[in-house]
Amino acid sequence: MSLSFATFLLASVYLFSNVKCMTLDAVETKCLKEFGYTKDIITYENDRLTKGVTEMNTFFSCVWKKKGLQRQDGSINYEKLYEMMVPEIKITLSDFGSNYVVIQSINECENVNGNDHGDTAIKVYNCLFDKTSKYVDEFKSKYEEYYE
Repeated sequence: MSLSFATFLLASVYLFSNVKCMTLDAVETKCLKEFGYTKDIITYENDRLTKGVTEMNTFFSCVWKKKGLQRQDGSINYEKLYEMMVPEIKITLSDFGSNYVVIQSINECENVNGNDHGDTAIKVYNCLFDKTSKYVDEFKSKYEEYYE
C-alpha cells in the first residue's frame, strides 16, 4: 500500500491509523531520507493530517512537488490531482460519479492556501479529504438504488 494521493485520501482513516504499518513509495522514502526524517513524522489529528508541524510541511511539499501535485512556486496542480483522484474514486463510484466528486471537491478546495508550500499541501489534502468524503456520500445517497 502506498501513499498515492487518492488512495491515501480515501483510505487513510482506516489504513494508516498505525503509522508504523505504513508502506511508503519510492518518492516518499526519498523525501524522508532527503530531510533525515522517519515516517513517524506523519501524524494525524481527528483523522486529518496534523497542521502546523514543520517536518510534515516539508515532507508533504517535497512529495507533492516530486509527484507533480504542487509546482515549484507552491501552487497546487489541480489538473494532476484530478488525474490521480478520478481512477481511485471510480473503484467506488461510476465514471460520472467519480468525475462529479472530484470536480466538486476541487472546486471547493482550490482557494485554500497556507503559510508556506507544505502548509498549503497539507491544508489542500485535508480539504480534499473532507470534500471527497462529503461528495461520495452525497452521490451515493442520491443514487442509492444503484449502489445497493
